[in-house]
Amino acid sequence: MGAGAGADEGALPIGGWKGPHGEDVPETALDVVRGPRHCEWQSMAFLHVGWPLGTDVAQGNLRQYLRDREGVVAGVRMRSPLDLNATLPEGAFFSGYRNDSAELWLAEDQGRDAVYLRFADHTERWPRPVGPVMCG
Repeated sequence: MGAGAGADEGALPIGGWKGPHGEDVPETALDVVRGPRHCEWQSMAFLHVGWPLGTDVAQGNLRQYLRDREGVVAGVRMRSPLDLNATLPEGAFFSGYRNDSAELWLAEDQGRDAVYLRFADHTERWPRPVGPVMCG
């Protein structure tokens, strides 16, 4: 894994995800994207995951997790707080999904409230919003 930096935008694990067996994961199953510029959300990132994990979003449910360190989507209710310097909780496990900069980890709640992105030098907890977050 490459180096990351907790509050650094460059730490975003965009593109090139691999599955548990080293297979390429389509963007329609797992993708990290920056927030849209036209809503001035480019400082944040969305992690979109087909659920169950690895499912194409057309075949299952979409789960969304946010990395909004500047609070640009203020007023959105989150299931847990963002933590850019998180510690993996007891019982956390590696999902098998990774790219060049991060690994996707889940806690015992199986991503109900948040997921963990583990970089070479830190771990981040990206929370799940109560409802979908979209820019108009």
